[in-house]
Amino acid sequence: MLKKLLLILVLLFSSLYAYDTRLDSYPEAREWLKDADTNGESAYNIGILYHKHIKDNDKAIEWYKKAYSIGEKIDIIQSANNLGYIYDDLKEYTKAIQWYKVASDLEDSKSTYNLGLLYSKRLHQYSDAIFYYKKAYKMKNMGGAHSIAFLYQNTLNKPIEAIIWYKKAAKGGYADSIKNLARYYKFDKNDNVTGGAYFIALIDLKYPKQKVITYLKTKWNLTDEELKKAYKLQQTLDIPTHYTGGIDQ
Repeated sequence: MLKKLLLILVLLFSSLYAYDTRLDSYPEAREWLKDADTNGESAYNIGILYHKHIKDNDKAIEWYKKAYSIGEKIDIIQSANNLGYIYDDLKEYTKAIQWYKVASDLEDSKSTYNLGLLYSKRLHQYSDAIFYYKKAYKMKNMGGAHSIAFLYQNTLNKPIEAIIWYKKAAKGGYADSIKNLARYYKFDKNDNVTGGAYFIALIDLKYPKQKVITYLKTKWNLTDEELKKAYKLQQTLDIPTHYTGGIDQ
């Protein structure tokens, strides 16, 4: 009876720690497994395999937590953010917030932005969302500024504040904010030239030249003279790069 019990325990132990044949599709996995118990980067990489490729959240969580417990700062941040992402996706928001905050407290802008997104899109708690979006923006994450602007424009009905924040994001080169400023000046201010200037700024940043010029002529009905003025104005906008390739088709 004792021998039988011991055999069952050995088999159970072996099954718990058996090599996962699903990893065979990823040759690098065997190398990572060699030191994954002591190397945070290797543990994190295995977590990525389970999370992004094999799609096994339970195993991904196990390996991310392993990487968090033994890794360097970068492993801790990446693992905490991805744990937050998994729990967020599973709608376990308390756990998601806990892990996002771990990385945010280590000055990770991506996790900080994800906290804002969770509070905004999932929990609909706008003051918390704005707090974390602003924190992300201070970490040079322009998505934070854009998301604040979007909330002010579409949820809180504060258009003046929205434009202020779109301009902050545009100054950091955030293409969607530049596009929203183009639409604001065109449709809210009836200003074809300024609207056109912001849209021309999207050439090579978000759209090809031909598409932008054709759109401005056929959809926004800008005249050739307005296009010329918009092109010149675009080169003075408070954005990091300006389009200088001309507007001739």
